Amino acid sequence: MLGSGIESGATVRLTRGGVPDIVGSEITVAPDGSSLAATFDLNGAVMGVRNVVVTNPDLGVATLTGGFTVSGVAAPQLSVHVIGPPKIRANRLSSFDIVIVNPGNVDALDVPLWITGVPVDATFAIDFTLTPPPQAGGEPDWSLVPLTFTSPGGQYLPVVIPRVPPGTTTRRVFLTVPAADPTFTLRAAVTPPWIDGNVFRGCLAASGLITAPSCMGAQLTAINSFLALDPSIAALSGIGVWAKIAWQCEGAATLPAALVKAEQVLDFMVMPVEQPGTAIVSCSNVLPPRWRDSLLVTIVDSFDPNEKLGARDTISGQQPIPYSIRFENASIATADAQNVVISDPLDMLRLDPSTVSLDVITFGNVHIVPPPGLSSFATQVDLRPARDLLVNANAAVDPFTGVVTWYFSSIDPATGQTPPLIGFLPPNVNPPEGEGSVLFTVMPRPGLSSGTQISNAATITFDGGAPHTTGSVVNTVDNTPPSSHVQPLPVSSDQPSIPVQWTADGAPLGLKDFTVYVAEDGASYRVWRLNIASLTDTLAPPTDHHFHNYAFYSVARDQSGNVEAPPPGPDATTQSRTAVGDAGPWQLALEGARPNPAFGALRVWFTLPNRDAASLEMLDVAGRRVIRREVGSLGAGPHSVTLESSPPLRPGLYFLRLAQQTHVLRARVALIR
Repeated sequence: MLGSGIESGATVRLTRGGVPDIVGSEITVAPDGSSLAATFDLNGAVMGVRNVVVTNPDLGVATLTGGFTVSGVAAPQLSVHVIGPPKIRANRLSSFDIVIVNPGNVDALDVPLWITGVPVDATFAIDFTLTPPPQAGGEPDWSLVPLTFTSPGGQYLPVVIPRVPPGTTTRRVFLTVPAADPTFTLRAAVTPPWIDGNVFRGCLAASGLITAPSCMGAQLTAINSFLALDPSIAALSGIGVWAKIAWQCEGAATLPAALVKAEQVLDFMVMPVEQPGTAIVSCSNVLPPRWRDSLLVTIVDSFDPNEKLGARDTISGQQPIPYSIRFENASIATADAQNVVISDPLDMLRLDPSTVSLDVITFGNVHIVPPPGLSSFATQVDLRPARDLLVNANAAVDPFTGVVTWYFSSIDPATGQTPPLIGFLPPNVNPPEGEGSVLFTVMPRPGLSSGTQISNAATITFDGGAPHTTGSVVNTVDNTPPSSHVQPLPVSSDQPSIPVQWTADGAPLGLKDFTVYVAEDGASYRVWRLNIASLTDTLAPPTDHHFHNYAFYSVARDQSGNVEAPPPGPDATTQSRTAVGDAGPWQLALEGARPNPAFGALRVWFTLPNRDAASLEMLDVAGRRVIRREVGSLGAGPHSVTLESSPPLRPGLYFLRLAQQTHVLRARVALIR
């Protein structure tokens, strides 16, 4: 939450007449009072618009009316774009932005990102911090693993992005390609998370490359819990992940041996990214990309480096369009550039300026990331001691004209004026010292007809000279989403699993995949299957001797990124009667937390054989008890309880312990907030 005058110790709540307030927890306030971060537990909250009320310790109150909306979950159906120059000079550093778009309203977690197709003789570098997996006692230093591996398709980089929030997430890479490679195709893809489960275990076991799938699963669970503990991690080394698994689970006793095994596994996993349709049957839902984009790059002797870049070809009318503007002070220039103005006039009939979201701003080695969702931004960069210079960077969109403008100004720290000679952008003799770029996204206007063309260009002005107009990025809008439905289910089922089938309506063009939602016993819908190409799966109800009611619906997605709107009601419903009736003698059982990983409140399911004293405890990874509840009084039968603490527990891996008399049962749970 952005504002001013917010004081340390402030509280925040979401208010709406007639319903309880939702009080924020884990509150942090920026030192300058310009922002506040908080966590809200929305479990069971009434949907609709709420006011955001911030109260300072001196009881000063500020209210943002209608500033927060509680709504049903919209799955993070990711897409990815390679935004970069289609022409580059040989043996010159060139930058490419990988833009991941999350059109949903919840985070995508532990997202594998693959960058492939880099020529084997090219130099590959990244503009973000790559974190190695945690190093356990006796393990090698995983920060020593290589950045890339090589497959028949060229060099590839596998990383895990711990959190892709709604909106856009950008990672930049640099390539230096020799003239011996006249063309190459750079690809980026996002694939399903590497998380423990029978399907993922079965996939890699079937490959013959993983011989200890349960050990692999335990390592992946621990690594993903490590990521949940540190939201500052930009990316995790995928090579490091699989080298660690090779060390812990596959008998690799040295770092070189671990890297050999890791490359075998990753070469197998990258095949469906580089060659769609090559995944073996047991891997068809866990290895193929959920989205893939490619850019054909040609090596040339010269080209205009001041250019407008963006998504290519057909785009969805539902998705933000990413645009990048690149500018350069040529290596043959005789002076530094001191003031640069970039102007991008949006087509007001086809693009909505109120949806502009500013993204990464770069010049030289400076990398500025505005807070997400802003349409105006200003900052000052201090280049000292490398250069005795301050740089003001300002950006804003004019909502009336639709012009997005960036201003870069060089400031002498001693005078506060433009310096006599030096500027923020020197001649680009040693790239990227003389290069800069800006990135932003904007939504198409609602209701555009399919086939509408959107054209966008920009102007770049150096030190008050004549404006340079870039070429145009032209896209064609596809605004026709596919439709689908879950097929009818029996009124009730006594089977241990319920087959669920879904299908597209008609024969939609460019159909890509389906996302299926389920609601259990009247609760809110949750994502059951995300971006799945198959048309059937099975749901296994709990065997707790209770009736359970299920409601399902599906949404389809096409190759342009159009997503079907949720239906007004469920497509299909059924009731599970599995194991309902005489349960016989109850046995002590700990089913664990559902869902797991858990978001917000933690609900634990277990069974007691009698009313004898029993306790349910939660321990952290150091073995310290953080929560304890007496549960014996609940009596014989299946139960579920919510475990809460004050203050709320930190995200991470925890252990559940159910004890009665001499019997002790344990389970693991990952807590994510």
